[in-house]
Order: sequence, then C-alpha cells, then structure tokens
Amino acid sequence: MAEIVAAGRALSLELNDSPEVHMEYIDLSPYTYYTFPLGMRNIGWLGRTHGLQSADAPPMTNADLERLRAASQRVASEMLGRHQCEWCPSHARYEGNGEYHYYAPDGEVYAAPEMILHYVTEHGYRPPEVFLESLRVSDEPAWDWRAERLATLLHDESEDLEFRAIGLIDLAHWKHPHALDALLRAARDPELADVVGDYIGRALEPFLSYDFAPDLRTEDFPELVRWGIDQAQQRR
Repeated sequence: MAEIVAAGRALSLELNDSPEVHMEYIDLSPYTYYTFPLGMRNIGWLGRTHGLQSADAPPMTNADLERLRAASQRVASEMLGRHQCEWCPSHARYEGNGEYHYYAPDGEVYAAPEMILHYVTEHGYRPPEVFLESLRVSDEPAWDWRAERLATLLHDESEDLEFRAIGLIDLAHWKHPHALDALLRAARDPELADVVGDYIGRALEPFLSYDFAPDLRTEDFPELVRWGIDQAQQRR
C-alpha cells in the first residue's frame, strides 16, 4: 500500500526535500510557511536564534499539559523534510514532521510543529498564555466560517487540487454532519480519492464511532481511503 500512496500522490505538499528543514518563527506571528486557506498564528516553532521564547514563564501545569495533549491528535501538512530538535544531544536528536492545528473558540487558528509536545515535556517550553487559555475554554468547536471555508474549498474544482486538499484533515476537528458530508463527497471523487485518499481516510476515521454516522463501513471506501483509516486507527 505504501507504493500505492507514493504512486498515487501527484500533488506535492512538501516544500523541501532535504533531510532537515530549518524552521523558526516568533510565537503568535502570522503563519507564512506555506499558503493555507485560513490565516494562522505560529506557536512552538523553536530554534537557536530566538531560543525557547518562554524562559521567564512558569512551567505548564499538569492540567494545561493534558489539554495540549488532548488537542494534539491530528498531524497535518506532513512534508518530505524532517526537523531535528536543536536542544537534544547530537547522538539522540528528536525528529519531527508535520503540524498540529488548533481551532480556538474566538476564531483564531494556531499552527505548531509536531515537535511541540517534545519541546514542552523535554525542554521546558511554555506556549503563549493566550493559546493556553483557548484550550481551557474550548469544547468541541461549533460549525463556523472556518469549517465552511475548508469544506467549500475541498469541492471547488476551479481551485488547484493541492490547495483544495491541504486543509481536509482539519475537517475532523468538527464533530458535525456537515464535516462528514464533505469528507464523504471527497471519498467519492475519483481524483481526490486517488491522490489524497489516505488523508481522507485519516479525517474520516473518528466519524466511524459517532452516533450520527451509524452506517459508515470501512469496506465501502476506495482502497487508499481504507488504508488512511487503518493508519489513523494505528496511531490511537
């Protein structure tokens, strides 16, 4: 199946094919790493130039850490390049790939590297307070303009395929029939299913257990979508 994924993916989400990508941004600065359909703010993109950016802040509480873990479930925007932690010893450096996107109730979207949990637990990084506060008050997000934008874009054939697909995994943030409908339509679209079927499957996986989707069956989806569902289940 890995060969199917490699052969089937014509779009290129990767921005760099080198073994290591240097990425460092000031917390809460506008996200500019690549073009995303929604405006986002950076958190946790750490490097030697600006350091941990939270040296004077108190450590995270256990409650805040658990909220961060719970919100960091879906890796988006996985690239070819990998980033190594600049604080780990050279013989045992943690490597990360991909991002977490966090949808705050006030309409903000935060983007963090997959390495954010490593930075917090191993090196004492503390994300900005405004972000932590959004986790404290956030329940399951209501269907809003951000979700509508991603769902509408996914099926806009006038847009570039890569741009249409780049936010589809994030639709799983919304436990809502509209999100399920958008993902099912994507699974039935031959072009999308052939190129990003694994991403569709990863986004669809949580819906298999929701009460409003009792008739979903893995075997009804194309092979690449089924593989994505299986990958998501293995990551749990």
